Amino acid sequence: MDNQYVIKTNDNSKMGQRRPIVSEIVGGIPMDKSSFDVALIPGMREALQKSYVGFRKAHLTSDRTELDEAGTFLPGVAFTRTCPFCATGEAKLLFFTRGMHVVTCVSCNLTYSQEVLTKVADRFRYEQSLFMLQYREIKNNEIYSQLEERKADYIMAVAEKFSAKKTNMLDIGSSNGKIMSSAAHQGWVAHGIEANAELVTESIKKGLNVTQGYFPDNMPVSWCDFDLIAMLDILEHAEQPLAFLKDASNHLKTGGLAVVQVPNFNSLIVRLEGAKNSNFCHGHWSHFKPDTLDRMMEKAGFEKLFSETIISELDRILRFDPNRIKTTIQDITGNSPNSIKQLTADYLHQNFLGYKLFSIYRKN
Repeated sequence: MDNQYVIKTNDNSKMGQRRPIVSEIVGGIPMDKSSFDVALIPGMREALQKSYVGFRKAHLTSDRTELDEAGTFLPGVAFTRTCPFCATGEAKLLFFTRGMHVVTCVSCNLTYSQEVLTKVADRFRYEQSLFMLQYREIKNNEIYSQLEERKADYIMAVAEKFSAKKTNMLDIGSSNGKIMSSAAHQGWVAHGIEANAELVTESIKKGLNVTQGYFPDNMPVSWCDFDLIAMLDILEHAEQPLAFLKDASNHLKTGGLAVVQVPNFNSLIVRLEGAKNSNFCHGHWSHFKPDTLDRMMEKAGFEKLFSETIISELDRILRFDPNRIKTTIQDITGNSPNSIKQLTADYLHQNFLGYKLFSIYRKN
């Protein structure tokens, strides 16, 4: 690709240790979604490998603590649900993994896990588990943090194009405050709600207005009538995502924006890896394609303004057999490239095959 990024080092620690940091974009090229795409930045995957391995291992370890020797959920840890979109019980099994029957609804085509953790078990994961310890570690990795800042700036820059005015905004699942910080720099009055106490403390130390808890149960009474609500990597965690969206709508002004990011079930890397993909984990209960996300948002009272995919995972994709790649693309889109050399990040995003769906909706 034309845009080049490099890893550089600088001696900026008290101990005089040389730590890798991401350089600014070379040649004054404006930031775009390639600026935070690990697959497109030479050396970045290697620089983050240790953190990624630790994070994925912690995820698997936490999953296993909730399963018996046969690989099914322990008694009282989970329950079974029907389709969280249309409530239909009839579904086609895609695969069984980590105690979850991952199915596709025959009525509305939503892919989801029939098993869901109880509220107590689910909340433990985000408050006290080994998974969260490793999650905070990767979030505070210097290189990863810079990528997150770039992504937050990109997302809020896109959202700004559709915002009639910038007053109050809410970030649901605000983590360590990257989206809030970016929004504040744009002139928004930023609010955040986050389940993990340590992440809340980190955000407050940055001067951010964050409350601990879960949306909508623990929302301060005075927090309402937002012009923008960010829900980044949140909707897939909701037991009842449609009801969750309706609650979000109740906190938005008419004409307000919902900024949504979810893992893309039509992502090429997800389809290639199948049940082994890390998205099929405890906590990810619903899996959205562009059309199922749009229809659920519409049913909740929103109209789509913008949609794309971000994060290519191109380097991981290219490790697969070329014929399998082409066949998988054909299965998803109905077309495939003539040559694997045509497979670029731009091609993936043009065909909505990127790793994450990023969309903006307006409340009707």
